[in-house]
Amino acid sequence: MTTVKDIAKAAEVSIGTVSRALNNAKGMTEETRERILAIAKRLNYQPNLQARGLVAAGRMPSGS
Repeated sequence: MTTVKDIAKAAEVSIGTVSRALNNAKGMTEETRERILAIAKRLNYQPNLQARGLVAAGRMPSGS
């Protein structure tokens, strides 16, 4: 399974830069974003939905 770390290594950028590109966040040129997305596609990157669910759960109010 390809990880964000694998993409960062292949693209020679930080993990944070890959994360921003994959989440379509601001803070990089369109050229960099497109290069990272192309590498992610080439490496058959698939987001880990379970991990994403855990992160989202951590953002929810606890109800206390």
